[in-house]
Amino acid sequence: MKKIGILTSGGDCAGLNAVIRAATEAAIVRGWEVVGLRNGLLSTPPDVISLTMDTVCGDLLRAGGTILGTTTKDSPFAFPDADGTKHDRSADVIAAIKQLGIEGVIIIGGDGSMRLFDSLLQPAGIPWIGVPKTIDNDVPGTDYAVGFFTAIEVVGEALDRLASTAASVTAVLWCWKSWGAIRALSRCSAALPAALMSFSCLSSPTISMPSRRMCAMSPIT
Repeated sequence: MKKIGILTSGGDCAGLNAVIRAATEAAIVRGWEVVGLRNGLLSTPPDVISLTMDTVCGDLLRAGGTILGTTTKDSPFAFPDADGTKHDRSADVIAAIKQLGIEGVIIIGGDGSMRLFDSLLQPAGIPWIGVPKTIDNDVPGTDYAVGFFTAIEVVGEALDRLASTAASVTAVLWCWKSWGAIRALSRCSAALPAALMSFSCLSSPTISMPSRRMCAMSPIT
Protein backbone atom coordinates (compact mmCIF):
# COMPACT_ATOMS: atom_id res chain seq x y z
CA MET A 1 0.00 0.00 0.00
CA LYS A 2 1.37 3.42 -1.00
CA LYS A 3 -1.43 5.95 -0.44
CA ILE A 4 -4.36 6.19 1.97
CA GLY A 5 -7.16 8.66 2.58
CA ILE A 6 -8.59 9.86 5.89
CA LEU A 7 -12.00 11.43 6.43
CA THR A 8 -14.32 12.39 9.26
CA SER A 9 -18.04 11.75 8.95
CA GLY A 10 -21.08 12.58 11.06
CA GLY A 11 -21.34 14.95 13.99
CA ASP A 12 -18.19 16.33 15.58
CA CYS A 13 -16.93 15.36 19.03
CA ALA A 14 -13.76 15.73 21.07
CA GLY A 15 -10.66 13.90 19.84
CA LEU A 16 -11.16 13.96 16.05
CA ASN A 17 -7.98 15.89 15.30
CA ALA A 18 -6.03 13.64 17.65
CA VAL A 19 -7.13 10.62 15.61
CA ILE A 20 -6.20 12.38 12.35
CA ARG A 21 -2.76 13.17 13.73
CA ALA A 22 -2.13 9.65 15.06
CA ALA A 23 -3.27 7.96 11.85
CA THR A 24 -1.22 10.33 9.70
CA GLU A 25 1.96 9.83 11.69
CA ALA A 26 1.52 6.04 11.77
CA ALA A 27 1.07 5.95 7.99
CA ILE A 28 4.00 8.26 7.21
CA VAL A 29 6.48 6.23 9.25
CA ARG A 30 5.45 3.27 7.10
CA GLY A 31 6.30 5.23 3.98
CA TRP A 32 2.71 5.84 2.86
CA GLU A 33 1.35 9.03 1.36
CA VAL A 34 -1.64 10.42 3.26
CA VAL A 35 -4.41 12.68 1.98
CA GLY A 36 -7.36 14.14 3.84
CA LEU A 37 -10.76 13.98 2.17
CA ARG A 38 -12.49 17.17 3.23
CA ASN A 39 -16.20 17.23 4.03
CA GLY A 40 -16.72 13.59 3.16
CA LEU A 41 -16.56 12.12 -0.33
CA LEU A 42 -19.28 13.98 -2.18
CA SER A 43 -17.41 17.05 -3.44
CA THR A 44 -16.96 17.27 -7.22
CA PRO A 45 -14.04 17.21 -7.75
CA PRO A 46 -13.02 15.76 -4.38
CA ASP A 47 -11.70 18.36 -1.93
CA VAL A 48 -8.35 16.85 -0.92
CA ILE A 49 -5.48 18.13 1.23
CA SER A 50 -2.10 16.53 1.75
CA LEU A 51 -1.48 15.37 5.32
CA THR A 52 2.17 15.50 6.37
CA MET A 53 4.09 15.66 9.63
CA ASP A 54 4.07 19.45 9.32
CA THR A 55 0.30 19.51 8.70
CA VAL A 56 -0.55 17.65 11.90
CA CYS A 57 2.02 19.13 14.27
CA GLY A 58 1.71 22.09 16.60
CA ASP A 59 -1.55 22.89 18.36
CA LEU A 60 -3.68 20.40 16.44
CA LEU A 61 -4.29 18.21 19.49
CA ARG A 62 -5.88 21.15 21.33
CA ALA A 63 -8.01 22.25 18.39
CA GLY A 64 -11.70 21.39 18.54
CA GLY A 65 -13.77 20.07 15.66
CA THR A 66 -11.97 18.48 12.72
CA ILE A 67 -9.51 20.01 10.25
CA LEU A 68 -11.05 17.84 7.52
CA GLY A 69 -14.60 19.07 7.99
CA THR A 70 -17.54 16.71 8.17
CA THR A 71 -21.09 16.24 7.01
CA THR A 72 -24.13 14.72 8.67
CA LYS A 73 -26.32 14.39 5.60
CA ASP A 74 -26.42 13.40 1.93
CA SER A 75 -25.82 9.72 1.20
CA PRO A 76 -23.96 8.91 -2.05
CA PHE A 77 -26.69 6.36 -2.71
CA ALA A 78 -29.39 9.06 -2.68
CA PHE A 79 -27.71 12.38 -3.34
CA PRO A 80 -30.09 15.35 -3.73
CA ASP A 81 -29.95 17.42 -6.91
CA ALA A 82 -30.77 21.12 -7.11
CA ASP A 83 -34.33 20.32 -8.21
CA GLY A 84 -34.91 18.12 -5.17
CA THR A 85 -34.66 14.78 -6.94
CA LYS A 86 -32.16 12.19 -5.76
CA HIS A 87 -29.90 9.85 -7.64
CA ASP A 88 -27.17 7.30 -6.92
CA ARG A 89 -23.69 8.86 -7.00
CA SER A 90 -21.87 5.93 -5.41
CA ALA A 91 -20.13 5.01 -8.67
CA ASP A 92 -18.80 8.59 -8.97
CA VAL A 93 -17.38 8.42 -5.45
CA ILE A 94 -15.63 5.11 -6.06
CA ALA A 95 -14.24 6.41 -9.37
CA ALA A 96 -12.89 9.53 -7.62
CA ILE A 97 -11.15 7.45 -4.94
CA LYS A 98 -9.47 5.28 -7.57
CA GLN A 99 -8.53 8.29 -9.69
CA LEU A 100 -6.76 9.80 -6.68
CA GLY A 101 -4.74 6.60 -6.34
CA ILE A 102 -6.09 5.92 -2.84
CA GLU A 103 -5.63 2.27 -1.91
CA GLY A 104 -7.30 2.34 1.51
CA VAL A 105 -9.48 4.66 3.58
CA ILE A 106 -9.65 5.43 7.30
CA ILE A 107 -13.18 6.40 8.29
CA ILE A 108 -13.58 8.33 11.55
CA GLY A 109 -17.30 8.14 12.22
CA GLY A 110 -20.24 6.77 14.16
CA ASP A 111 -22.50 3.78 13.61
CA GLY A 112 -24.32 5.36 10.66
CA SER A 113 -21.05 6.25 8.93
CA MET A 114 -19.71 2.73 9.45
CA ARG A 115 -22.77 1.17 7.83
CA LEU A 116 -22.69 3.67 4.96
CA PHE A 117 -19.04 3.22 4.04
CA ASP A 118 -19.17 -0.53 4.45
CA SER A 119 -21.95 -0.59 1.86
CA LEU A 120 -19.97 1.78 -0.37
CA LEU A 121 -16.36 0.58 -0.15
CA GLN A 122 -16.60 -3.14 0.53
CA PRO A 123 -18.33 -4.07 -2.79
CA ALA A 124 -15.73 -1.99 -4.65
CA GLY A 125 -12.88 -3.93 -3.06
CA ILE A 126 -11.43 -0.84 -1.34
CA PRO A 127 -10.05 -1.74 2.11
CA TRP A 128 -11.09 0.55 4.94
CA ILE A 129 -10.66 0.88 8.68
CA GLY A 130 -13.28 2.44 10.91
CA VAL A 131 -12.34 4.48 13.98
CA PRO A 132 -15.49 4.73 16.13
CA LYS A 133 -16.26 8.26 17.29
CA THR A 134 -19.56 9.02 18.94
CA ILE A 135 -20.75 10.39 22.26
CA ASP A 136 -23.48 7.72 22.12
CA ASN A 137 -20.89 4.91 22.45
CA ASP A 138 -23.15 2.72 20.31
CA VAL A 139 -20.78 1.38 17.64
CA PRO A 140 -20.85 -2.46 17.73
CA GLY A 141 -17.58 -4.29 18.26
CA THR A 142 -15.88 -1.75 20.52
CA ASP A 143 -16.13 -0.91 24.22
CA TYR A 144 -15.42 2.81 23.97
CA ALA A 145 -15.65 5.38 21.20
CA VAL A 146 -13.64 8.57 20.65
CA GLY A 147 -15.44 11.49 22.27
CA PHE A 148 -17.50 9.41 24.69
CA PHE A 149 -15.58 10.05 27.91
CA THR A 150 -15.25 13.77 27.22
CA ALA A 151 -19.02 14.01 26.77
CA ILE A 152 -19.54 12.16 30.06
CA GLU A 153 -17.14 14.46 31.89
CA VAL A 154 -18.70 17.65 30.52
CA VAL A 155 -22.30 16.73 31.33
CA GLY A 156 -21.33 15.12 34.62
CA GLU A 157 -19.63 18.36 35.63
CA ALA A 158 -22.79 20.24 34.69
CA LEU A 159 -24.79 17.99 37.02
CA ASP A 160 -22.29 18.56 39.83
CA ARG A 161 -22.61 22.32 39.46
CA LEU A 162 -26.37 22.08 39.80
CA ALA A 163 -25.88 21.26 43.49
CA SER A 164 -25.36 24.91 44.34
CA THR A 165 -28.40 25.82 42.25
CA ALA A 166 -30.48 23.34 44.23
CA ALA A 167 -29.55 25.10 47.44
CA SER A 168 -30.35 28.55 46.08
CA VAL A 169 -33.51 28.49 43.99
CA THR A 170 -37.03 27.13 43.96
CA ALA A 171 -37.91 23.50 43.36
CA VAL A 172 -39.50 24.18 39.97
CA LEU A 173 -36.37 25.83 38.53
CA TRP A 174 -34.18 23.06 39.99
CA CYS A 175 -36.33 20.36 38.42
CA TRP A 176 -36.35 21.99 35.00
CA LYS A 177 -32.59 22.66 34.96
CA SER A 178 -31.75 19.19 36.22
CA TRP A 179 -34.07 17.50 33.76
CA GLY A 180 -32.41 19.46 30.94
CA ALA A 181 -29.01 18.16 32.03
CA ILE A 182 -30.28 14.59 32.15
CA ARG A 183 -31.80 14.97 28.67
CA ALA A 184 -28.38 16.09 27.41
CA LEU A 185 -26.64 13.20 29.13
CA SER A 186 -29.15 10.74 27.67
CA ARG A 187 -27.24 11.11 24.40
CA CYS A 188 -24.42 9.31 26.20
CA SER A 189 -26.76 6.37 26.74
CA ALA A 190 -24.35 3.98 28.43
CA ALA A 191 -23.71 6.45 31.27
CA LEU A 192 -27.32 7.43 31.95
CA PRO A 193 -27.71 5.13 35.00
CA ALA A 194 -24.63 6.70 36.62
CA ALA A 195 -25.94 10.16 35.84
CA LEU A 196 -29.30 9.37 37.41
CA MET A 197 -27.49 8.15 40.52
CA SER A 198 -25.55 11.42 40.67
CA PHE A 199 -28.80 13.32 40.17
CA SER A 200 -30.46 11.56 43.11
CA CYS A 201 -27.43 12.21 45.31
CA LEU A 202 -27.48 15.92 44.46
CA SER A 203 -31.22 16.35 44.91
CA SER A 204 -32.50 17.94 48.08
CA PRO A 205 -34.94 15.77 50.13
CA THR A 206 -37.51 18.53 49.73
CA ILE A 207 -37.22 18.63 45.93
CA SER A 208 -38.94 16.01 43.83
CA MET A 209 -37.88 14.60 40.48
CA PRO A 210 -39.77 15.82 37.38
CA SER A 211 -43.35 14.63 37.35
CA ARG A 212 -44.71 12.20 34.78
CA ARG A 213 -46.43 15.14 33.10
CA MET A 214 -43.16 17.09 32.89
CA CYS A 215 -41.37 14.03 31.46
CA ALA A 216 -44.07 13.65 28.85
CA MET A 217 -43.68 17.28 27.84
CA SER A 218 -39.90 16.94 27.51
CA PRO A 219 -39.19 13.66 25.73
CA ILE A 220 -35.60 12.45 25.60
CA THR A 221 -34.31 12.71 22.03
